Amino acid sequence: MTIDELKELIEQMRGAGLKPMLCTKSVPVSVQKAKCGLLTEIYEQDIEEYMQLPKALVGLNPEMMVPIS
Repeated sequence: MTIDELKELIEQMRGAGLKPMLCTKSVPVSVQKAKCGLLTEIYEQDIEEYMQLPKALVGLNPEMMVPIS
C-alpha cells in the first residue's frame, strides 16, 4: 500500500464517522499473569511478543501489557 492509498483510506474512514489511528508504538506483552490490585514483578524473559498499538491509545511511553486474573 502506498502512502497516498493509506491517506485515501484514512479519509474514507473519517468520512464514515470513524476515528482511525495508526499503530506507532510497540508495547511488550507478558506471558506472566498478575492478580488485580497486587504488585507483581515482570521480567524481560516474561515478554511473549510485542504488539503494535496507536500512540493515542497507549500514550507516549507505555510500560507493558499484562494479562490479569
